[in-house]
Amino acid sequence: MVTSLQKSSSAFQEAINLPVNELMLPNEYTENEYRPFITPTAPDYYGQSYWRDMVDHWTLQWQGAVQYGINNDMGIFENDESWNPFDENRNPYFNELKKYEQHIEDLAMTRSQTHFEYVKGRLDEKYEAKQRLEYSDRWTPGFLTGMANPLYLIPLPATMGVGIARGFAKAGGMMFGIMSAEEALYHTYDPTRTARESAMSIGTGTIIGGLIGGGFGAFGKATKTKFNSKSVDDIGQKFDNEHAKIEGKVGSPWDNADAKPISKIISQGDNPWRKAKKWEDLGKRNTWSFVEKVGKTFRVVFDGRRLMKLFDDGERWWTNPKYMGTTRVFADDTFSSVDETIQFAIERAWGRFKIKRKVKENTSAYNERINNYALARVKGRKIYNSKINHAITPEQGGQMKRGAFNIGDALGVEKFFSKFTPFYRGIDKVKKGFGGDNYLASKIWELSWSGVRHAGLLMGIARPNNVESMAKTYLGKNKQLIDYTREAYAKFTGNPNRRTILDVEVTNTMTDIGAKWNQMSGNIGKSGGGKPNNPITFNEFSKKIFHQIITPRDDADDIIKKVADRYRKFYREIGMEMSEKGMFATEKGIAKQLKKVRIDIESLRRRFNNLGKELQNIQSAPYLKGIRDRLKNELDDLRAYEKELIDYLETGKANGFKDLLENYFPRMWNLDAITKYPEQFKAIIFDYYKKNPIIYRNGKPINLSDDPVRIQKAVDKTYDDIINQAKIDDIDGSMAWLYRKKGGGSGVRYLKSRNLRMDNSEFIINVDNKVVSFIQEDVEGVTKAYISRLSPMIAMADKFGDRFMAGEIRRIIQYTTDKYILPAAKQGNHAKAKKYAEDLYDYLDEVKDLKDKVLMQFNLADPTAIFERGVKVAKNWTALAIMGSVIKTAILDAGRPIMMHGFKNTFGTGVKNLMTSTKDFKMASKMISDEVGESLDVVFALAQRRFVEAGGDIGGISGFERALNRNTGVFYVANLLAPWTKMLKDFTGVLGQHRMVKHSLEWSKGTIKQSDKDWLLEVGIDERIARKIIKELDAGNIQRGDNIFLMNSMSWGDQELAHYVRSHLSDEIVRTIVTPRAADRPNLMDGVLKIATGRTASGQKKYFRADSSGFSMPFQFLSYGMSATSKIMLAGLQRRDAATMSGLVAMMTLGYFSARWRDPYWDKKSFTEQTIRVIELTGMLGVVNDMNIMLETLSGGQLGARPAFGARPLFGEVNMGDRLGEPFGPGINMVTEAIWSMTSDDATRNDRAAIVRRLIPWNNLWVWKDWFRQASESAYGTLIEKEDD
Repeated sequence: MVTSLQKSSSAFQEAINLPVNELMLPNEYTENEYRPFITPTAPDYYGQSYWRDMVDHWTLQWQGAVQYGINNDMGIFENDESWNPFDENRNPYFNELKKYEQHIEDLAMTRSQTHFEYVKGRLDEKYEAKQRLEYSDRWTPGFLTGMANPLYLIPLPATMGVGIARGFAKAGGMMFGIMSAEEALYHTYDPTRTARESAMSIGTGTIIGGLIGGGFGAFGKATKTKFNSKSVDDIGQKFDNEHAKIEGKVGSPWDNADAKPISKIISQGDNPWRKAKKWEDLGKRNTWSFVEKVGKTFRVVFDGRRLMKLFDDGERWWTNPKYMGTTRVFADDTFSSVDETIQFAIERAWGRFKIKRKVKENTSAYNERINNYALARVKGRKIYNSKINHAITPEQGGQMKRGAFNIGDALGVEKFFSKFTPFYRGIDKVKKGFGGDNYLASKIWELSWSGVRHAGLLMGIARPNNVESMAKTYLGKNKQLIDYTREAYAKFTGNPNRRTILDVEVTNTMTDIGAKWNQMSGNIGKSGGGKPNNPITFNEFSKKIFHQIITPRDDADDIIKKVADRYRKFYREIGMEMSEKGMFATEKGIAKQLKKVRIDIESLRRRFNNLGKELQNIQSAPYLKGIRDRLKNELDDLRAYEKELIDYLETGKANGFKDLLENYFPRMWNLDAITKYPEQFKAIIFDYYKKNPIIYRNGKPINLSDDPVRIQKAVDKTYDDIINQAKIDDIDGSMAWLYRKKGGGSGVRYLKSRNLRMDNSEFIINVDNKVVSFIQEDVEGVTKAYISRLSPMIAMADKFGDRFMAGEIRRIIQYTTDKYILPAAKQGNHAKAKKYAEDLYDYLDEVKDLKDKVLMQFNLADPTAIFERGVKVAKNWTALAIMGSVIKTAILDAGRPIMMHGFKNTFGTGVKNLMTSTKDFKMASKMISDEVGESLDVVFALAQRRFVEAGGDIGGISGFERALNRNTGVFYVANLLAPWTKMLKDFTGVLGQHRMVKHSLEWSKGTIKQSDKDWLLEVGIDERIARKIIKELDAGNIQRGDNIFLMNSMSWGDQELAHYVRSHLSDEIVRTIVTPRAADRPNLMDGVLKIATGRTASGQKKYFRADSSGFSMPFQFLSYGMSATSKIMLAGLQRRDAATMSGLVAMMTLGYFSARWRDPYWDKKSFTEQTIRVIELTGMLGVVNDMNIMLETLSGGQLGARPAFGARPLFGEVNMGDRLGEPFGPGINMVTEAIWSMTSDDATRNDRAAIVRRLIPWNNLWVWKDWFRQASESAYGTLIEKEDD
């Protein structure tokens, strides 16, 4: 009988000229259809089915062997006395006995022909199964049939919660015993079993069992929190009550019927109740609040305006014994808002009126008792800050159920990622070390967000907004300025109608190219004045604006003057905001910072002394001393900073420096000009020190004019500092953290300051009749760089009070020490107290890492070093060579809105309005970029960060590096990723802001669905915030379009609320259209290797740390996978709703079309190969997909998903170049592949042509990818032929 399998393989039989056994056919691909290195293809192959593999493995399991033994030994076969298996006449199978020599004993023991046929059939069955499996590429059938063995489940309960290492050891040891016993059973009943097979089985089973046991060991004891309806209602009622307090319904200082604000201080003489002694003033010299009688009742009268002014001026009067009436005053961070201070004044006045002094109680003790009473009343009244963008306080955290800011349940999978990034490690440390303390855990969520749910969602607690998304608002303001500038350029060059497509400039680009062409071709000698027939380049237009900003001229063109005025206004507003926050080196900013620093010093001093007193009563321990030493170091650092501020301020006064905000424009040095004309530049610096010779050091003036040598030293030092700044494109000290680390630089740390306090115009000189500018004149480019680096610092100051979170970190240490460490130490439980101290340090390590990532200050490697520059060039070059067709993968993003918002919202609201209400949709889209600061992927060249870990934002030193940087931005427009991303983010943003308003309205009416309420809580909106949003709607600040709400947040009456909502909308956009954030990134991805090497005596971890962008090379194309792990995989497992399933189906469908578009050999792949590839493209498994592909490559196609299911490798046969380069990333992989192709005899001509082509930037662009491939193969073939000739 000839089977179909034999017919289809006849060509293969003829080729090898051997008889073919149907059961021994290998799984062969047709070699002439396979083309390695060109596309992820795999032609048809021939082999048995997956189910056949399952049956064969089951045949070889011990269950079959036992069944055989039972049948063989239990006498079920009749005994035929005439039967002789060795009788040629009696045994019809006599001629086949030679094949069974090694099992002749088993056959000799048979009792009848039926028994003989049973034993022979069993032997044939097992050998045939072995032979078929020998040619199978799959390993999962054996694993699955093995897991069906109940004996293998025995170790698992013993490993739950014991940890990975112990779980591995326990399960591995138990599996060794089980497998050994099983193999003994095998040999008893299975005559085909060999010793080698047993040894392999025992070893493999032990290792796999250990791995599974280690996985189970990572899980803690199963705990589930049950929420019955009553407890949920109680929690909800509690939150409603607390929200009502903040809304003014229950005792807000502004709406309390028992509190009356006054507009000016009422002196004692004006008060008719003074003689009756029915009131008390707050402090000895200031009448801020008192109690007056109205009829038969009493009420508190307070001076709200005075209290507000004191708070805004940084006057922490509750730290002053004069005002508090006692030396036992409060810490400076006791109150975090002006409303709290007013409430304290009210409560204090009422306490002094109602609480009588005890007999023999002195005034100080009485005032201390009143103050504590008032403070307790304030703490009891609040749960949220009155400023909704401020950080959560310990009091607020204490009002919530513990664990509110743990990671929400994702079927336990979230536990596997608890060590993934600082975001997850920090939350996990709080959960395990401090029982899920809400105050501590909230700091992680307030810095960044990975896209997962928090556990508090089940309790009705909204997620707080974070610094990273708050910073986006400033990018939106910058976008408005960019649009204004580009509109002006169009008008200036005679194009009144500027045209763009998805932010891609059309008319302006054509004008700019035309102007450059005219200049290059010599059609004009110089650029003209902006006439349509003689346009100027955008760069020249930008220079005109720059000069008008720094040196205003009345005779300048009106368009230029208007744009320059707009820039001045922009920087004045930003500067004033920074000055108010004490971030800008103006006189006001420094004065504000000085006041804050002095308050911090006094608070820290008292804290240091009090802790010392506490330790006198506790047994001395290194970990306690370590906390006090840390306070001492911080105190010394603050005192040094105070001196530095004073010196800077006094130096400015002595030399008569002008305020930095006058005609301000950020100063970015022009490295090319400085290095080309160093003497002229040094002459400017020398003249500066000659005119401004007074420098204060440690409070003492130094006059440089007395010693020219000292001036020259100052000049040389300043010149070196400026060169270092110019190399990394620093702007006004925004990267001073790097200079301090390197030991150089000048100016004031923590403030935006300059080396040379001169007008920008003084750095533009004439050299040999040529105008030379030592500072960058590109107003748009400088402004974008300035805002990109500055915005996280402003947001950090908004959230935590200073741009480096220093104050909040001090509060964390104080809170943890007082709440956990000291109580345990006082009880004599030093082991527990020490563990708390260690957990605190570990937690702070993660907080600081995440904070530095948000501020873009994590990697401390010198970006000017040759190696760092080389890594950046390699990354950019690799991206230009490989990412030309990324749009074919990015089309799957169209399924993400369905996954996050559901089919009905996406199509019923989003797509419908896109098609029918284009005007409303366009207005809403503009709001997304101008107000929220998202959808700027074209303007700010951000699209590449979605898929590629690029070289960074530091400008290149050489012309080649700078050209490569500029080329990258253009490239991601040409490959369509930037405009595609902008379009999807616009769509998602419009849909998100509409749902925010719509569901808030439903919540206020009591008609909201639970799923929509959960979504609002995810995006930071609880009932309190929802009602605030509806107030804006009722006031007409939110517009109603034809079918959608238009948020129009810049015209809201409550801009604090608007900023909060915008930041959450930013989060929703980047969660939906997967975009990496700091929370998604492992440290290595940011180029930092940290390895713990032990602990100090105080409990702090010691690290081996190395900073280099080289560590991030393997992660270059893993940005999307890292983010998708949280935003798709974990978030999907948390939600598990219809929207998630609809989105997965949509993305699977799009994945199929994407793969088909990418792969010309798609139809030749098996269903298994197609399914695996589609799942990979969806990102539903996150970085697991990337790790699997890496495993397949490193193992040469022996391990991973494809080998498990018998599928071919993704990129064809894996060569040695692939395997050597894979661990080091695509940049190195390209090099190793090139070396392999040029040196290996296995490489074909097509291999070499493909490698050469792949090294060329832009070769893979979707427009000409196929043509480029054919051309390169043809060209390489021609070269080879010529060489052969």
